[in-house]
Amino acid sequence: MALPFFEGDPTYRQPDAYWQALGWITVGRAADRIREKIGEWRHPILIKGEVSGLNQSNGHYFFTLKDELAQLSVFLSAAVAPALNALPKNGETCLVGGRLQFSPRFGKLQFVAAWVQYDDIGRMHAELDALKRKLEAQGAFRLERKRPLPFLPRAVALVTSSGGAVIHDLQVTIEKRFPEMTILVYPAQVQGGQAAGSVAAALDRCNQEARAEVVVVARGGGSFEDLYPFNTLPIVQAILRSRLPVVTALGHTSDRTLADLVADVECQTPTAAANRVVPDKARLSADLERSRLRLERYLDALFEARVREVSQGSDRLERLAAAALQPRLQRLESCRRQLTAVSPARQLELRDRHLRDQLTRLERMAQATLSGSLQALAARGGIARVVRFLGVRLLRAETELARRQERLAAAAPRQLAVRATTTADRRQRLQAACRQTVDARAAAVATRRGQERVDRSIADRLARSAQALEQQRRRLEALSPEAVLSRGYSITTDASGRVLVSARQTASGAPISVRLAAGSLAARVDEVKP
Repeated sequence: MALPFFEGDPTYRQPDAYWQALGWITVGRAADRIREKIGEWRHPILIKGEVSGLNQSNGHYFFTLKDELAQLSVFLSAAVAPALNALPKNGETCLVGGRLQFSPRFGKLQFVAAWVQYDDIGRMHAELDALKRKLEAQGAFRLERKRPLPFLPRAVALVTSSGGAVIHDLQVTIEKRFPEMTILVYPAQVQGGQAAGSVAAALDRCNQEARAEVVVVARGGGSFEDLYPFNTLPIVQAILRSRLPVVTALGHTSDRTLADLVADVECQTPTAAANRVVPDKARLSADLERSRLRLERYLDALFEARVREVSQGSDRLERLAAAALQPRLQRLESCRRQLTAVSPARQLELRDRHLRDQLTRLERMAQATLSGSLQALAARGGIARVVRFLGVRLLRAETELARRQERLAAAAPRQLAVRATTTADRRQRLQAACRQTVDARAAAVATRRGQERVDRSIADRLARSAQALEQQRRRLEALSPEAVLSRGYSITTDASGRVLVSARQTASGAPISVRLAAGSLAARVDEVKP
């Protein structure tokens, strides 16, 4: 059976005698000969390979250096490791300096390391890890530090190469989603030794000009070496000090750069970044229309409810006013009737009517009696006797009159005194009667004035009740939504139709709808100030 180990060896396929003639040696002797040969190669050597199988024990490092053709065990002692600038890491390509050593006991050849240094890629990984640990300790990756993106920016800044597919994809996607969006391009090198400074300078220029509200840093992917500028401190610091929110879109990659970690938003592709930064205008318009309809329905329902409340309140006020005024009106009518019944004018009118009725009856009775007497006398023929009787009576009367005139002439002084006394008495009685009449008239006037005061009191109460009712009506009208809106106020709702009463109920970039006294506005929140 042919053994692959011996292929090409001149001793391959030798007869048994050949091997028996060589003689044999012990394992120890073979190990000593190997060690002697290795010992002849005393100068240090430098080996380049990839670290794998790294283990630590008591401060010692045990690992394997390998390439595509071979592998070699390496030992790094605990006494040497602390003095080194770099330590081995799995997967890193390193330069390891030291000497070969053979262990006869284990029959194992290993490389004893005395110096370790990464090559270019390894150095990049080491620097990246050190910077990442430093930034993490400073809190650069905290989510609380990241800024929200504006809902609808007035302009978008693009920091990328001025030519190529990246800027074309960004512009086409943004214009498709929102044709009116302003796009500002800040050209920068995104690969090579000048890329870090160029991108950092473009970011600083965006913030100085302040023409945009969000910045997109983009490139079309690449290898670890191609993307390494985005792991350097200049770009990281430029993103951290930016006043504008920064979105990174560095292409499909399995490794996240430090720029991705400190950016406010990370996207894998430029197209994804454009979709994230700029809203879809058609969808936004549809959302606003739905919000407007919801707000109109809500305001209509609110207005109808307020109108019903005002109407019900007005009806209740009318019923309460009627219930409160009706007893008072009834009492006032009763008082008016009582005052009318006991007023002096009414009493005099009743007395005068009674006297006229009595006089009329007496006149009719006297007329009837006289007519009856005359008729009776005429029937008996006694009229002549009546005439003679009246003539005798007339003569007697004339005689008596003359006699009394004489007596009067004799007693004139005494009669005058009596008449004077009588006249004085009559004058006093007349004055008393006049005073009574005046007092009665004054009482009548006072009664009329009292009635006028009562009427005025009733009128005042009615006026105050009407005024209070009018004030209530105006107050209810002032509470209506239309009246509030007409004084310059507005009603603001979010996208779900909920009325906003506090700035904490919304967020920057959120769509809102504002209803005014005439018409409504569709808006978006730029900044929240609780």
